[in-house]
Amino acid sequence: MANWYILGLLVAVFSVQRGADSLLLTQTAPNLLVEIGVNNAADTQCFFKKIFKGQASPIQITHTMPAAMPINYVLVDASNSIYRATGITATIVRGAIATAMLTLQVTESSGKPVFLNDIIVTMKCTP
Repeated sequence: MANWYILGLLVAVFSVQRGADSLLLTQTAPNLLVEIGVNNAADTQCFFKKIFKGQASPIQITHTMPAAMPINYVLVDASNSIYRATGITATIVRGAIATAMLTLQVTESSGKPVFLNDIIVTMKCTP
C-alpha cells in the first residue's frame, strides 16, 4: 500500500513541475512578430524583403517613398520559424512612422551573429 502512495506522490510532483515549466515558457516567449505603426485597411504594400536564415545579424533596411506616400506600418514576421526558442527585435533607427523614409534594424534576439530563421519584412504606405 505504501508503494502506491509513493508512486502517486511522485506523479503529482512531476505533474506540478511540468505545469510550472510550461507556464514559465509561456511567460518568456520570444517575439516572433513585431508590428510598428497602425495597419490601415486602405494602405497598400510598398515594401517586401526576406531576410534569409544564415544572414548576418543585425541588418539595417532603409526604404524611401515619395513624400505623398508615407510609410504607416511595418511588420517583421518570423512566425514560420523552426526554432521558436529564439526571436527577433526590430527598431526604427532613422526616420519615423508616417514619414516617407525609415531605416529599420532587425536583430536576432538570441545574441547569435546570424539569423536562425527566415524573416519577412513588409511595409505598408498610404496610396
